This record gives sequence, C-alpha cells and structure tokens, in this order.
Amino acid sequence: MSENNSHNLDEHESHSENSDYMMDTQVEDDYDEDGHVQGEYSYYPDEDEDEHMLSSVGSFEADDGEDDDNDYHHEDDSGLLYGYHRTQNGSDEDRNEEEDGLERSHDNNEFGSNPLHLPDILETFAQRLEQRRQTSEGLGQHPVGRTLPEILSMIGGRMERSAESSARNERISKLIENTGNASEDPYIAMESLKELSENILMMNQMVVDRIIPMETLIGNIAAILSDKILREELELQMQACRCMYNLFEVCPESISIAVDEHVIPILQGKLVEISYIDLAEQVLETVEYISRVHGRDILKTGQLSIYVQFFDFLTIHAQRKAIAIVSNACSSIRTDDFKTIVEVLPTLKPIFSNATDQPILTRLVNAMYGICGALHGVDKFETLFSLDLIERIVQLVSIQDTPLENKLKCLDILTVLAMSSDVLSRELREKTDIVDMATRSFQHYSKSPNAGLHETLIYVPNSLLISISRFIVVLFPPEDERILSADKYTGNSDRGVISNQEKFDSLVQCLIPILVEIYTNAADFDVRRYVLIALLRVVSCINNSTAKAINDQLIKLIGSILAQKETASNANGTYSSEAGTLLVGGLSLLDLICKKFSELFFPSIKREGIFDLVKDLSVDFNNIDLKEDGNENISLSDEEGDLHSSIEECDEGDEEYDYEFTDMEIPDSVKPKKISIHIFRTLSLAYIKNKGVNLVNRVLSQMNVEQEAITEELHQIEGVVSILENPSTPDKTEEDWKGIWSVLKKCIFHEDFDVSGFEFTSTGLASSITKRITSSTVSHFILAKSFLEVFEDCIDRFLEILQSALTRLENFSIVDCGLHDGGGVSSLAKEIKIKLVYDGDASKDNIGTDLSSTIVSVHCIASFTSLNEFLRHRMVRMRFLNSLIPNLTSSSTEADREEEENCLDHMRKKNFDFFYDNEKVDMESTVFGVIFNTFVRRNRDLKTLWDDTHTIKFCKSLEGNNRESEAAEEANEGKKLRDFYKKREFAQVDTGSSADILTLLDFLHSCGVKSDSFINSKLSAKLARQLDEPLVVASGALPDWSLFLTRRFPFLFPFDTRMLFLQCTSFGYGRLIQLWKNKSKGSKDLRNDEALQQLGRITRRKLRISRKTIFATGLKILSKYGSSPDVLEIEYQEEAGTGLGPTLEFYSVVSKYFARKSLNMWRCNSYSYRSEMDVDTTDDYITTLLFPEPLNPFSNNEKVIELFGYLGTFVARSLLDNRILDFRFSKVFFELLHRMSTPNVTTVPSDVETCLLMIELVDPLLAKSLKYIVANKDDNMTLESLSLTFTVPGNDDIELIPGGCNKSLNSSNVEEYIHGVIDQILGKGIEKQLKAFIEGFSKVFSYERMLILFPDELVDIFGRVEEDWSMATLYTNLNAEHGYTMDSSIIHDFISIISAFGKHERRLFLQFLTGSPKLPIGGFKSLNPKFTVVLKHAEDGLTADEYLPSVMTCANYLKLPKYTSKDIMRSRLCQAIEEGAGAFLLS
Repeated sequence: MSENNSHNLDEHESHSENSDYMMDTQVEDDYDEDGHVQGEYSYYPDEDEDEHMLSSVGSFEADDGEDDDNDYHHEDDSGLLYGYHRTQNGSDEDRNEEEDGLERSHDNNEFGSNPLHLPDILETFAQRLEQRRQTSEGLGQHPVGRTLPEILSMIGGRMERSAESSARNERISKLIENTGNASEDPYIAMESLKELSENILMMNQMVVDRIIPMETLIGNIAAILSDKILREELELQMQACRCMYNLFEVCPESISIAVDEHVIPILQGKLVEISYIDLAEQVLETVEYISRVHGRDILKTGQLSIYVQFFDFLTIHAQRKAIAIVSNACSSIRTDDFKTIVEVLPTLKPIFSNATDQPILTRLVNAMYGICGALHGVDKFETLFSLDLIERIVQLVSIQDTPLENKLKCLDILTVLAMSSDVLSRELREKTDIVDMATRSFQHYSKSPNAGLHETLIYVPNSLLISISRFIVVLFPPEDERILSADKYTGNSDRGVISNQEKFDSLVQCLIPILVEIYTNAADFDVRRYVLIALLRVVSCINNSTAKAINDQLIKLIGSILAQKETASNANGTYSSEAGTLLVGGLSLLDLICKKFSELFFPSIKREGIFDLVKDLSVDFNNIDLKEDGNENISLSDEEGDLHSSIEECDEGDEEYDYEFTDMEIPDSVKPKKISIHIFRTLSLAYIKNKGVNLVNRVLSQMNVEQEAITEELHQIEGVVSILENPSTPDKTEEDWKGIWSVLKKCIFHEDFDVSGFEFTSTGLASSITKRITSSTVSHFILAKSFLEVFEDCIDRFLEILQSALTRLENFSIVDCGLHDGGGVSSLAKEIKIKLVYDGDASKDNIGTDLSSTIVSVHCIASFTSLNEFLRHRMVRMRFLNSLIPNLTSSSTEADREEEENCLDHMRKKNFDFFYDNEKVDMESTVFGVIFNTFVRRNRDLKTLWDDTHTIKFCKSLEGNNRESEAAEEANEGKKLRDFYKKREFAQVDTGSSADILTLLDFLHSCGVKSDSFINSKLSAKLARQLDEPLVVASGALPDWSLFLTRRFPFLFPFDTRMLFLQCTSFGYGRLIQLWKNKSKGSKDLRNDEALQQLGRITRRKLRISRKTIFATGLKILSKYGSSPDVLEIEYQEEAGTGLGPTLEFYSVVSKYFARKSLNMWRCNSYSYRSEMDVDTTDDYITTLLFPEPLNPFSNNEKVIELFGYLGTFVARSLLDNRILDFRFSKVFFELLHRMSTPNVTTVPSDVETCLLMIELVDPLLAKSLKYIVANKDDNMTLESLSLTFTVPGNDDIELIPGGCNKSLNSSNVEEYIHGVIDQILGKGIEKQLKAFIEGFSKVFSYERMLILFPDELVDIFGRVEEDWSMATLYTNLNAEHGYTMDSSIIHDFISIISAFGKHERRLFLQFLTGSPKLPIGGFKSLNPKFTVVLKHAEDGLTADEYLPSVMTCANYLKLPKYTSKDIMRSRLCQAIEEGAGAFLLS
C-alpha cells in the first residue's frame, strides 16, 4: 500500500517537522531539491496481526533494517572522506607536476571555471561503465562512443548569458536623469525613485554595476536630501532615502561612494527635528546600514546623541536601529574621540538603565564595551561612569535573561573600570554587591533549586569563571611579591585605602569561600591562576579577625594544591610549566599566610600535613631537569604587563577591513574589538625551579619545626588503630559493632575540632576501619544499622572528612587530544596522516603496487572498518581501470567478463587485519583512538601526534569469511549503535591511596545515607572537563578512571554529569557528534568548519500507525526498529499531526498499555502500596508500583517473557530518543536489574533483613507477615496456627518446593519457608523476566551502562518524578509573546488556574500541550522549546469567549484567547484538554 504524504502544516495547531527532540540535541533533516525530508517513512495499516504491515508511503520505503543511502553518512562512519597520496611511483614533486598537467584553465575554455582532474573523470567513467555492465543483460562490449558524450558533457563550456536589452538601459538612464531634475519636477522625481527602488531590488550586484551609474544616482539622491528648496517634500525625501538603502543592500560598494558624497551629515540633519516619522525611521535604517561598514565616519561626524534624542517616540524597530548606529560607531572609537563620547553618554544612560528589549541591551553593552576598550588610557572614567550606571552593569551580570556573551562583556567593562580608576574600584567593592552578582550569575546553570555551589559550578562555562575571577583580581591592590601576575594599573596609589572596614571584611569573608570552590571545581588552568592571584591579593588585605573566619578553607585548599605533585609531574618525573605554576602559586599563598598569621594558621597547617608536603616539594623542585627548557628566568617589562587596547578583531569588525565587494556580506551587527587584559606572568621551568626552592626554604624557616609533631590527639588515634587491627576485637554482633563505631566517633570528633582528612589517612585509621568492614562476617544489614545509630547526628561531618581526604589523595589525570587551543568541537573534523604499508607479498595477494605503500589523510574518528572499506574500494577501482582499456578496444567474450566480475567480487569481500606499533588493532576502534592510546601508554609527547605520519601495517585477514558472515548477520538484524566502549565495560583502575576512602564512601552510601555531600567537587569537575574533549570521547579513548569511577562509585558525581557521560559513551557516534554540534551551536569554529557540519547527521524514520492497534503495532516497531540508530517518529492514520507531539503520545499510550492487568506481567494485589502519583487508573490497569509477578512454572510463560523483552527495548528506546514515559516502576525492580548486571554480585541479597526491606517496598503487607514469622520462628504453636503451606502467599498455584501445597509451616522449616518466599518474590520467580528485560534493553545499548544511574533516578526518569507546579516556577519558566506579556492580566489568571490543577487535570493539560502526560526530568525548566503562551485572535465575527485554546505540541506553544473572565478561561481550558485528547488535527 502506498500513499502520498503531502502534509504541510505551516503554523497550524499541530506538530512541526523540525522538533527539537534529541537529548540536549537538535536532529537535522536532509532535504531533497523539492524540500521534502529525505528520511525513512513506513506505514502501518489497520491490521491486527498481519506480518506484512510495512509498506511505503509516497517516495519513502521501509528498509527492513538494512543500510540505505540515507544511513551511509550517519551512524556508520564509512562515508568519511580521505585524501589519497601515492608514494611508490615518483616523488611528491613529480606527482604535483603530473597533477598540474592534468588541469585545464578556464581562460582556455576547456574544462570550465572549475578545473577537473583526469583521474576523477576516469573514476566516474569507470563507475558508469560498471553500472551499465551490471544492467546490460548481455549486450556485449561497451564502445567508447556510448560513454564519450557523458565525459564531454562533464567538461563542456558554459553558455554565455545574453546581454541586457538596450531598452531597459535607456529606461534606467531616463529615471536617473529625472532624479537629477527633482527641483524642477518633484513628483516625477519621486515616481522615478520608486521605480528605481523596485528595479534595484530585482537586480544582483553584477547587473547594478553594469547598468546603473552609482556615482550619478547617489549624487542626485544627496542633492535631493540636502536641497533647501525640497525641504518640505518629505515623501520625495523618504523615497530617495529608501532607494539609496536598497542600493546599499544590493551593491555594498555603493556605501563608500555615498560616504564620499557626505551623505552621513546630510542624513544626520534630517533627525535634528522630526516632522515626518516615516522619514525619520527610513533615515535611521539607512544610517544603521552605513554604520556596519563605516562606523568610524559616523563617529567623526560627531553628535551621536542626535540619533537617540527622540528615542521614546520611535517604534521598537526604529529604536533598535538608533541604538545600533551608536553601538556600531563606538566599535571604532579611538582615544581622541573622548569628547564625542562625553556628549552622547548622558543620553544613553537612561536608555541603558531602563531598557528591557534584549537586542537594544546587547547593542548598548557593545557600545559600553567599545568605549572601555578604546579609552582605557584616559584617566577620566569617573566622569563617564556614574555609580548608577555601574550598578546597572552589575545587575545585567546577575539576571538570568542576559545572554552569556553580554555577561562576559559586562564583566570586562567592570574589570577595565576597576583597573583604570581607584575611585571606581573602591565603589565596586563597597557600594555594589559583588558576591550577589557572582552567585546569581552561577545560579542560572544550577540543575536544581537546592543545588549547592559546588554542584552548580561544575556546569558554569569556563569563560564566565575566568571573567568573574579576573574581575575579583583587579578589585584589590596588587600583592607585594608578584609571582603570578604582571598587570599594570593606571590609577594612583590609593587602591588599597579602605573607607568602610566592616563592608570590606564582609566582602572578603564571602568571596574567599567562592574562590576556593571555583578553584576546586574548575579544571581550567587560567581559572585556577586567576583564583590564586585573587586569593593572594585578598589575603594581603585582611586582618586577624577575618583570617580566623577563613582559616580552614584556605588551608584545605593549599593542602590540596601541594598534594597534587604526583599528577603535576610528567613521565620523566619533572613538572610541566602549568602544574609548576600552580604549585608555586600555592607555595606563595602559604608563604604569605605564614608571614602574616603564623600563630593563627599553624595548628591547621600541621593537621593538614602541609609541613610534610612542603619538605617533599623541596626535593622535587631541586630535581627539575632544565635540559628541555630553553627559556631563561622570565622578567616582564612594564609594557608586557599593561592593559592593552590593541585588540583581536572579531569577524564583524569595522570599515578598515579589506572588503572584496564582489562577494562581500555586510554583517548584521558590528561587534567591538575584544579587550585583551594582560594579568598573567608566564613562568619558565627555570623560574619555577628557582622560585619554588626559594619559597620552600622560606616557608620551612617560618614554621616551628622543633615543636612536638605527635600530639595527644594523634596518640589517641593510634590507640584506636591498634584496637581495629587487633584480631581479638569482637565484631560478631550488632552490639560489638556499636562499640567499634562509638570508639571511632569519639576519636574523630572533638569539642573544638574534628580530625582532618590528612590525619584520618596518614595515621592508618582509614585503612584499619576499611579492612575491618570488608573482612567482617556479619551481615551488611547489621553493619549499616549499627553505624547509622551511632553516627546519626554527625554523618555529614564524617562525609566532609572523607571528601577532604579524597580530594587530597586522588591523582587521576585528564587527557587531552594534544591540540590544546585547537581542540574543542572543531577537533572532531580533524584529519590525521597515516602511512599504510602492506605486510606481505603484494603481487601474490593482488594488492597492487600503488597500495603496498600508501599515505592517506583520514578523519580521526574513522574506524579501522572504514579503513578496510577504503582499501577494498581502491583495489576494485584500480582493477577495473586496468581492465577498462582492453575491454574498450577489443571484443571480449562472455567468459572474460564473467571471470573479471568474479575477480572484482572477490576483491569486494577481501578483509585485512591492521597493526600499529606491532600490535593488532580492533576493527571497531578509531584510528585516532589506537594511536592516541599508544602514545599515552608509551608516554610519548602528544604534540608530535599531529605532526608525524603514523605507519600502520595491514595484511590479508585469516578470518575473512567469519568477518563477512558476522557483517551479514548484523545487516540482517539491522544497523545498531556503534559502541566504542563495549570492551571496556568494567575497566579496573588502581585507585592508589584513595582506595580506602572510596571504600568507606561506598559503605556509607550503601547504608542508605541520603546526602549531597557524597558528590566530590574535584572529581566532578575533572570528569566534566574530560567530557569537554570531544575527540577523546568520540575516539573511545576516555581514561579508565572515568569509566571505573562512574560505574563503581557513581555517587561521587551529580546526576547531570552522569547523564552526559551516558550520552557520550552509550548513545552512538551519530548522537554524540550531534550533541557536540548542538552544544557549540553558533560558535565561530562550528560555523566555519564545513567538514564538521557533515558529521553526525542522524536519520529520522517516520512510521504511520493506526490508533486502533497501537500496542500491537508498537511491539512490531520495537521488534523491527528497536535497535536502529535512527530517530523514530510516529504519525497516526487520518491525522495531520507530525513531529514530537504524536510521538510523545505514542510513548505515553504504550506505557499505559504495558500496565494492563490482562498482560499478567505485574503483581496486582489490591492491598499493595499505592503511590500518591497514581492517578487516572481503572480496574483494567495496575494501580500499584510495577513489579514482576512470579511465574508459574507449569504455565506457558513465553508471552510474558517476550513482553518483558519488548519492555526493555521500549524503555531503552525512550532514553535514546529522549522520549517521556509514563510508568510507575518500583524502585526494587531496578535494584534487582542492577544487581543482576553487576559482576560478582548476587541478584538477591544474602541477608534476610535486606530482602525483607526490599519486599516491603513491593508489598508492605507481605513484608509485615514475613517479619512476624521471623520474629516468632521459635514459637511452633504460633506458626502452626497460621495454617500456611509452602506456596507463594496470594498465589497457591506456585509452590516453593515440589509438593509445597501439602507441606505446612512450623518452627523446624521456617527458615526454608522464608528463603523460599524471598526466592520467588525477588529471585527465581522473576529471574526470567529480569533477564528478558535486560536482553531487550541491550538490543539498543548495554544495560550495564545504566549502572551509573541509581534505581531512584531511573524510577523518576521513567515517569514517577514529582512535578513542581507552583506559581513561582510557572512564572520563571513561561514565555508570553505575540499579544501577551508577563504583566498581562490574562497571563496572571492563566498561571493561577493551572497551578491550582489537581493531578488528573495536570496530566490532561500536559497531554494536550506536549503530547505526554508527564514533564521531563527538571520539570517546566526542561521543556524544550520553552513553554510559550500567545494571543489567539477571534475571527469571523466571533468573540474570544467562543474559542477554545489550541496548541502546537512540537513547540510547546499554547494559543490562548483573551477571555473576559477567569471563570470562562478555566472552563474553556478544561473543555479543551478533555475534548482535545486522542487526535492531532488542524485547527
């Protein structure tokens, strides 16, 4: 069955074709020449169990899971392009000469304007001959004459264009002549200008250059605008201005001509007094266009305030143009323009203070930025920037709606002001709330309302962290000994004067914790340098009382910095300049503290073991080898440390660009030159060594080394260690463990201090308690219960000690791709040069001499499978070309052609094995991944990786047939996601000295402790930074520690980081590339990299189904396309809706069907626990949390097991395509799945107590009964009175043992009974269902990857998440547009109504708005696109009250009529969400 798909929904209330439905990713479509989506489109007719349900619709066909052309460039990497170089026959120079000889010049009219190469022509020629050979049906030889015309058509010349008619030229000339006579006949001139404007818009630049004398026309227009006689001819002047604007748009070269004709002052004069608003707006639009290229000329003209003097009377469009003129002019400011800026700034200040329109604010920020960048040397900023203006800039940094780019510019403005003026610096410190500005700017990146600063900072962009920390640096006077900084101030020496000590102390006490958190959570080198410099300057200014308040934070940070000497050193044992710089900075901070506050800080220094760290550093600095460091000690001149205004020019620069007007594109806006602020001093290894040794000696001399090192507290710790390590210490009962925990608690926590992380590990306390826990024979339940009872009131303090120790001890290294500044998302398109060398007899194996030693440039992320395909293709092509000439010049027999075809077919199936560094490589590995991992393993310099040509040997594969059969089998099953971490599922890592701390943290987490304190800021920042290396991630080269820690200790990382890790490592290559492209959307590197634009394109497979058989059809879709890497989209027969809405509804409806009682999948006890989230249930559906029903071994369970397999695929598919599900799973379901998927862990816990706790979550009444039986296990009379037999409670058909229905419970078999029930409920009774779910899930991607997410989180992801519908949340996450604002009374009423909805109404409303009855994780904040309400206009004489609201589900777009009352609005909303369910139609 086929059907023509011709739905074009435009803006109707349905679903758009371009929905943003990827997980943090926007999927791209391919379009053919007619604009149709090039995707897979399958149709499901209304048939219940027809095995042939799939058919084509229009030009789309179901591909039965096999590859097609659409898929070729998507998930598979076979389409990656290579550059091919021969190395056998002749040198590179000979080859270049040969290629040059093959080119044909356009001037000779031989090959056209684009030179073609003979090899390319022959290759195309060969391909077409081969196609004809395959379809010729025995027509015999292929004469050259049949194909030669095709070659000639490829290289033929172009037809010349016909000339323009002379009549048109004459007409244009006459019109221009009329404009010159405007003073004589204004009306004719105006009509001529109208016609000229229309004609110009229909021309291109080349035509304008030929037929319009621009100098004459612009001269005439300038004369009209400046002629006093025509001053009252306002319509004429507007037409003249519009004609000139159109000319500028079509021919940008004309702008310079107009500037030379002094058009700018002429147009400016038209704005002095406004008598015709249309003329004023046209003038503003024209001047704005000129300002994009000639902003400097506008600035020279002066009087910028003229453009904004009537700002309040202009339309929003004209206001934007007026501000754009000033902004573009300010991008070209120079020092001698100070008077011009002084004149315009008073007019701009009130506009800047009151503006709410984001484009206007952006232009104003650009103007201020340009002013600061150009006038930094002028010591008059106090006259330009008043306190209210500064406070407005601070406010823009704080508010959420300000784009990041504007925030960064505002911070740079504040930085320049603080550096240039001591007065402004002091006002910033004492009269603005800098701390609030920083924290609120960070909160925008918070993933939850209650997230701590350490969780939030992980997601804050490095650029924002750099700008804020740099601003804090310049707020304070320079440190006395400037080791890390070299900035120069233009202010006087009053910078350190403090006029308000109380305000200053409060600022410092709040800033230092923020700076410490930034350093801990940021892995960026520049951020950390800025923080160290800021801390040095702040500490230089504080007094004893302030220092006492920040004692612990500073000392812990210093200890963490100095403890990283292991990761700071490279393979040769010496330091890199970056790591050495941070160590020297940490020592400098310690030296300053010891000088100013030695007595106050010394106890903390001793407790954190810093004294020992410093002594170790003394040896390390002395051992630094300077042979490889050619730099001498750095000594910067004053000029090198100054604040410069010679700024890196942006793409959108000013008129000084060397434009080629023939292909010039006028920018939409002109961004000011980037302010380059130089603060850092670059340190060589020689300087680091000398300064490091000097600082170490100074610090050691200031410490009282004679003081007793072993204190009374340490003696007490040693005593506890002895007790723990004594084998005779009792630990067999709960009371024994309570005693052990009590001793440990007393040892760790004291009245005036707690043991430090250093003391906890260095004394052996961590090791001894870890050994005692891991070797204990008591159940985990007893260990956890006794620990929680003793440590109940101080768990967070204990966690803080453990985290402090882990932060200090961990030494996991971040790896980068070796490109440094050239990394980032653009690295995904990088190519690497490799030399392929055949390891064998090339002639004997028919390899060909050209391929026996070949250099290729290959995409780094290409796999060796694609390299194998490349070699096949080259061999087949060479063989075919070699046989081409004989076949064309002489007759060939059928036998000859058949033999040739067999030979080519054999070559197409040939497989190779590849070797790098004498090691065989995995065919699924990426080229870069193999080379990169070898470099890391051999401790080679990664910089050389990109310069070298890497030799890869290949030979004929001995397992070619097996590989072919595997490939065929995979093709039959359908393409699957490429999994480049599959063979590293459970990589083991030596965690070194941090192993004991990790074990203790794992124990605390397994005890059920709920605390955000489990998240380790430092490790989270490292993982986030590691995932910021897309080439390393995409090449399967992530370090083992990242895989090990996320899988084994996931509680160390916040949910969003783990979710990102899952996406990066498990969702396939195509989605990974798309994720990175989406994250870098709009970046300069991404826009300009055409190769990168072609990566990661994902196919959307559209499936049309019938609502009547939605569940049965859904199962068939899961069976056929469940493992496909394509994005699945659902449409319904006889409905117009497409895109996200119908797809989400499909997932919602199928979720509900899976919960039907008739499927016999789930426990359905009427007395079981019901969640408060359970709504919209009927007798046909399970009303309790979903947990598998034990299988009856005597029943046919194949259907149930098959359904669990489908369910696993369905759930995995929802994750892959970011679809919202509507399940209410029991947490225990995922706990058992996790245990089953974890090596060396039993599915069912070994202790009865833990099992009963799990059963309590599944069936509270059953758990209560089992606990009663356990409590009375020795009371035979009580047990017999229960009259229980050995069958599953509630299901007498399932026996616990053979003949169990005839065996009664008594005291002699009570344990057997308990274990039997537990095994049926949690173990053997549901084992097949759990295995089927895992197998079905793993068809999409391995379930073992899900171990990084906790059961609680999975339950929330798949439907049970609590939703926040408070009015505050709705106001924050709702947009009002196109007729409404957030201040509209209709919007207030609307928010009031939906926030008061009950659970049932909420589900209906969300189903109506989005297609799903549930919000995604994160609630309304995570809706993408953002929830938007717009005005729905009444038409055809109807009133608003007669209309129902309508939606565009793909855009989360609600069209709301302007109802006359709140009650009517509620009534209409409820009617719409009730009646609008179940179909997607055009409104």
